[in-house]
Amino acid sequence: AIPHFEKTLAANPEYPEGHSNLGVALAGAGKVDRAVAEFEKAIEINPASAEAQNNLGRALAGLGKFEQAAPHLRTASELKADSAEIHNSLAVTLVKTGHLDEAISHFERAVELNPAFTEAHFNLGCLLMAASRLREAEERFCVALRLDPNYAPAQTNLGNVLLPAGRPR
Repeated sequence: AIPHFEKTLAANPEYPEGHSNLGVALAGAGKVDRAVAEFEKAIEINPASAEAQNNLGRALAGLGKFEQAAPHLRTASELKADSAEIHNSLAVTLVKTGHLDEAISHFERAVELNPAFTEAHFNLGCLLMAASRLREAEERFCVALRLDPNYAPAQTNLGNVLLPAGRPR
């Protein structure tokens, strides 16, 4: 796919979707630094591209550059406020930067937008557990397990929440 996207961009270097698509292909091939440059070019051409903002934020987060990733994910969440996946990605990044209350609100928004989003329920449960909000964490892990009964991390964390409460069920 990479050579095809490169040909597209050789013919039309100001095509933002071409840069974004090339970035996705590069990231998938493990060339994340090059992917970041393509996402940045896409944003330079079209700053209102939620896809490019999200892709850049996720790539930066994947490189451990959470402080740099957060503004792009925040912008993506504003541009595409109905995307549960973007809210979840932003929330994960906010956890890494220590903005826990804001992270909770974005995890909550993700599960509100997509009640079947197992990972977002699990992530919210983890953050609530860390904040000693054990009843709320228990609810999230139970929802995650209703959605995916074999989700081992949710099973484990549910046990970790119930055991100190004297409810070994």
